[in-house]
Amino acid sequence: MGFINPGKPLKRARYRAKQHKPKKLKIAPPRVIEPLTLSTLPVDILYKIFVLSKPNNTLPLVNKEFYNLLKFDPQHETNSGNWRNLSLVIEMIKTWYLVDLNTRIDFNLIHKKLEYYESRLLQVIQEFAYHQHDPDQSIEVNGNYKMIKRNLDIILHTVHKLQLNSTSKGISDKVLANKFVSKGLIEQFFKSYVFSLYNDESANEYMNLMSEGEIVYERKTRLRFLRYKFKELSLNFQNLINQIHNETTALPTVNSNEDDQSSTPAMQEVESTEELILDENEKLPEYDDEKQQIEPWLLNSSTNLSLPFSIRENTVIYDFEKVRYNRNFPTIIYRNGINTNAKFQLLKLLQRIYLFRFEDMDEILISTLYNFKPEEIHNIKTSSLSLDQIMTFILSAKHGSITQIPVINLLKLYHEYEPKDCSEFGINYNGDLISEDISKALIQLLTDFYNQNEHEDLEIWRFVLESKNYNLAQLLMRFSECPSFELL
Repeated sequence: MGFINPGKPLKRARYRAKQHKPKKLKIAPPRVIEPLTLSTLPVDILYKIFVLSKPNNTLPLVNKEFYNLLKFDPQHETNSGNWRNLSLVIEMIKTWYLVDLNTRIDFNLIHKKLEYYESRLLQVIQEFAYHQHDPDQSIEVNGNYKMIKRNLDIILHTVHKLQLNSTSKGISDKVLANKFVSKGLIEQFFKSYVFSLYNDESANEYMNLMSEGEIVYERKTRLRFLRYKFKELSLNFQNLINQIHNETTALPTVNSNEDDQSSTPAMQEVESTEELILDENEKLPEYDDEKQQIEPWLLNSSTNLSLPFSIRENTVIYDFEKVRYNRNFPTIIYRNGINTNAKFQLLKLLQRIYLFRFEDMDEILISTLYNFKPEEIHNIKTSSLSLDQIMTFILSAKHGSITQIPVINLLKLYHEYEPKDCSEFGINYNGDLISEDISKALIQLLTDFYNQNEHEDLEIWRFVLESKNYNLAQLLMRFSECPSFELL
């Protein structure tokens, strides 16, 4: 007999087979991934790609949208409102043309060496006081002590100057090959990057515009100067210490009358010595290529690389003015001569900033005069260009001599335009026809040519007589007598 479990039914539920009915499954639609293209990128990333794609890339030509987005007008008037994409172009210059001139200088090591010599000087002062029997004799009147103090001050001043923004970096002259470069852009670049970056004495200075060879040479020279000054400083200390102990030494001295354009014998003697190196005084690094000559193709034409050292008060200083001024125009500007007002204004700015000069006078004159030939003049805007003003500028920056060739070319221009109706070419901003403009430029060129110490004008006279141009003959006779027909 069983027991009943209360609460539990006795009758089990019968098993019933489940009826299978079709059920609609919920399937997520496949995710459509749009292809990644330049057009879908954020503008900031597109700007970055544009900058890193090197200058003169074809990204603006991909489509009309990119062209409008990356458009830049180099001739924008700076006082006419916001200059579109100016910051983008400045970033392009900083990325590809801004170079560091201090790549070989370890400023931390330089400061450690200065601290070593300053502490060494304190020790020498104490040693001098111990060995000095005359209490009235002060070390401050000692000549070697004065040289040590002066050389320490020169190194400190030079190191400080080398780290200023206007001198620590330079600009490759390759930037001038770009169409986006203009007078206004160069001014804005220095204003936005150099003048406003640091509040120091470099605020009114321009970075140096340099060829590739000049950049390499400048990097080598800076390290060479610092190494020279530390060697000289070491010799100064040796001389002072020997003097304290009544020993004689022969320290090389630099004569202020010696040629400061290159290494003097005294400088060479100092450079041949070795700086006293201790654990606290590390040696400056040396490079394998320090004595290698700069390849000519890396330099501007006829560039003369001289040491930027000057001699002041019988000691050598680093002359930053020699590095910056009185150099030749970069060779890139000779291409096509002066054929636009924009290029003319840019060259005038560069000449004002750096005092650039024209070394190859024939090339700049010939390439410029070619643009004013009757068959080529339609390619330039004569209303904004004056050959007379261009001639004034070129002659004011003259460094090389002028041969007969550009003079003959200008005489040919005068001869070609004289019989033409020059009103069809319009007038320039001075109100001159092209024939009048050429006439003024011709007088300038003849005056300068015949004022040269040496000039040969036989071919000039030959052309004038063969052209049978009476006006040219009369003009030329104001500067030179006609040679004999036998000579011609």
